[in-house]
Amino acid sequence: MKKILKEISDNAAYTNTAMAFQKQEPGTTGDNPLDGDRLPDSVTVLENGNVALTLYAPNAKTVTAGLMEREQFPLIQNDNGIWEGVLPFPGYGLRTLDWHVDGNRVLNPNAPVYFSYARPVNYVDIPDPEMDYILENGVPHGSVVIEYFQSQVTGNCERCFVYLPPDYEKSDLDYPVLYLQHGGLENEGCWVFNGKVNFIMDNLLAWEKAIPCIIVMCNGSIRLPQEGIFDFQGVVDMLRNDCIPYIERKYRVRKEKWGRAMAGLSMGSMQTSIRNYLDIWGCSVAF
Repeated sequence: MKKILKEISDNAAYTNTAMAFQKQEPGTTGDNPLDGDRLPDSVTVLENGNVALTLYAPNAKTVTAGLMEREQFPLIQNDNGIWEGVLPFPGYGLRTLDWHVDGNRVLNPNAPVYFSYARPVNYVDIPDPEMDYILENGVPHGSVVIEYFQSQVTGNCERCFVYLPPDYEKSDLDYPVLYLQHGGLENEGCWVFNGKVNFIMDNLLAWEKAIPCIIVMCNGSIRLPQEGIFDFQGVVDMLRNDCIPYIERKYRVRKEKWGRAMAGLSMGSMQTSIRNYLDIWGCSVAF
């Protein structure tokens, strides 16, 4: 494998999380964050791709860590109550981390956090040196806006993330829209905090490898009033009746079929492929 340079693993695209934009503060040993000794980073990607792990648990008897639903590796406690170990190179990309203290799964508060598996989880992101389109490369940046809209389908106020290209405010153009759906057990913020879609689009636009467009990321695991649990296909009606009209009222977008596209990951791809979806409101491309 190729050496992973520190300037890549410390790039803003990799330190950007749901908790912080710059590298997440590791915390201290005290109950009060202002007290105690400063802790080391809990997750550090080494240049050989291995991952150095630490967890502060001075009263624990055993601590293990590893990829979720994979082999757990024992950590060793040092004199300061910090458990340490190294996870062998797990492969490039975003990897969910599991920690167990005395046999109980825990969330390490000093490790990077994102949302997946329908709950907050720790993770590590192993940079692939050849995937420069993911990095923050100093190109013009678009905006990520959080929008709230009332939904007749769910009976609640709903939320979506909207990516606007860098030239949106300076332009008077009507933009095409990509409605981008997340995978199962995730949410509408995952495309930004897990998938880096804003950095990817910034780069593709700067390199003239994409057409400027607006990207709308909506919750695909909505709860319908009569069900009480999330409805797999309910997002179809919510997008058609609530989200799309809201976007088309507020933003300068193309409103015909060939001005809309839809894509998704895993569960989102199945939602995208619902034939009824394409017939009802029109979509030019589905992935």
